[in-house]
Amino acid sequence: MLNYSVAELRVILFVMEKSYVINRIKELCNKKNDREIALDFFYNNRIFHAKYLFLGNDLYVTDTLNVIELKDLDMGVLSRISELLKI
Repeated sequence: MLNYSVAELRVILFVMEKSYVINRIKELCNKKNDREIALDFFYNNRIFHAKYLFLGNDLYVTDTLNVIELKDLDMGVLSRISELLKI
């Protein structure tokens, strides 16, 4: 029998939820890539103005000059992206 603490279970659920959201976004980008989005969020202590979401070797958002992998974003930003994509 596996014995996890409440904190460990929360981390497991958080990782599973984040993976689920990223996989759903990948599915949508496989159908139609290079999606235009308009989303502002904080990343590395500065505002990032995401304009596009695209699938390359991984999932990325870009402001046309800088690129961020989706797996590096927190669930708050991922939730907002999933709302924009109507997941």
